Amino acid sequence: MDLRARFQQRRDAERVNRQLKQKLATHTLPDVMEYVNETAALSQLQKTAKSWERRTNVASVSRRIFY
Repeated sequence: MDLRARFQQRRDAERVNRQLKQKLATHTLPDVMEYVNETAALSQLQKTAKSWERRTNVASVSRRIFY
């Protein structure tokens, strides 16, 4: 590998490093309680959806039995 190629690799690596440092400096994480609340809400929605699915299955079966 010649010297010119090594310098090019170094410049590329430094450029990528600067970009990653910039992303790291501006990166923010959501609040922990926000995550906990979102997870709880998701769990509740999944339970509700499952409940409605069971209700519609029961209604479908009972409709076939009585009609």
